[in-house]
Amino acid sequence: MQTEEQIEALLRDTNVQLCFDTGHHVYGGGEPISFYEKHADRIPYIHIKDCDLAVKAKMDEEKWSFAKAVTEDIMVEPGKGSIDFAKLHKVMEEKNYDGWVVVEQDLFPVKSFDIPLPIAKRGREKFCFMKCEENVQIKAKEKQGKIPIKKALGALIKNQYFWAVLILWMMQNVIFCVTGTILPYYCKYIFHNSSWLYSALYLMETGILIAATFLCPFLLQMFGKRNIALAGAVLAMAG
Repeated sequence: MQTEEQIEALLRDTNVQLCFDTGHHVYGGGEPISFYEKHADRIPYIHIKDCDLAVKAKMDEEKWSFAKAVTEDIMVEPGKGSIDFAKLHKVMEEKNYDGWVVVEQDLFPVKSFDIPLPIAKRGREKFCFMKCEENVQIKAKEKQGKIPIKKALGALIKNQYFWAVLILWMMQNVIFCVTGTILPYYCKYIFHNSSWLYSALYLMETGILIAATFLCPFLLQMFGKRNIALAGAVLAMAG
């Protein structure tokens, strides 16, 4: 029993319920979405499977067995074949389906045991979270109106972190200006080399800054903030 006509006859002549396999329904020449919509009250179990109709046409032409067709990937990863699963999901919601669903793919004999797990993971993401939407509502934001610019500036001026960042930014710019003029001076008038030496020293300085940035978390963990701050002050004064 395989074709849609045969299954229709079974349902008509008996009172059995179906374990509905979408891929095999397509394989038998049927249309699974309209069939499910028509017989939803007789379908308490569903197997989500997909069928490649191009492979099916070749199978019919060359008279393959089903086992041969499976080795030629007739049952593809769900979502990559002929079935519109988003539409099927919508119909299942309309029919208030609350039964079991198994997502599967015929791979026997499997070409590699590395193949099934990634397919299973993609299937979980695709079908288990098909209709999930993030819906976060921040009540405080809904009540918050527009803040007048005068009030916003006043709050900014009173914010200690604003001044701390501003001072650090200004100090950084002063340091860059000073070092940016001292380094060329030393290269030209002390070392008498204003060509490649400046580039080499600047590259070395930049490398040290990058290395120190990455080392900071480890040094802080080993020696603590206070000791690192003192060491940095001493090195700065020495420099």
